[in-house]
Amino acid sequence: MRRAAIVTLLLSRILAASDARFTDELWVPVEPLHQRMLASHPTPGEAQLELLARAVRGALETLASKAPDSDWRNFLAQDASQIGEAGKASVRMTRATEDYASLLKSTAAEKSFGEGLADVLAEYWMNFEFHKDRGESMSRDFIETMAELTRMMNSVAARTDVAGRMRLKEAFARAARAKAAFEEQ
Repeated sequence: MRRAAIVTLLLSRILAASDARFTDELWVPVEPLHQRMLASHPTPGEAQLELLARAVRGALETLASKAPDSDWRNFLAQDASQIGEAGKASVRMTRATEDYASLLKSTAAEKSFGEGLADVLAEYWMNFEFHKDRGESMSRDFIETMAELTRMMNSVAARTDVAGRMRLKEAFARAARAKAAFEEQ
């Protein structure tokens, strides 16, 4: 429990300079999914996690190429490179893994930068909350990545009209639902 409090305090300090109101709005409707995952969390197999890591890396690389800011471009590319090449899993994707991986990659490639970012943020945020609520430690790099993605999302939302903000919320919720389905397989 102490670790969770320290992690929460660290993230809140990192985000203090950011207007987190928009991202706070993102989390509220997906909180029940998170609680369900906590209550009955079967862990996907290692091969499925490797397959998902490839999709996350691909989504980050695509977002880096679309980023409207050079600092964001560099950050996203660096984060993608830190995920590393996942091994060549010789297992077929489950339907939930395939659906989630496809969503991450297609949104990053075909939708706006903000919608792709919302998908990736949902992946990171669901992981962050899961580990925090279980009192598990997270690396400072992961916490800083989560904070930077959150700042990016708030910045994108601040420059987006009402309809665009609704699309960002829908993308986040859609990705959170796909993440929950992936985790519950």
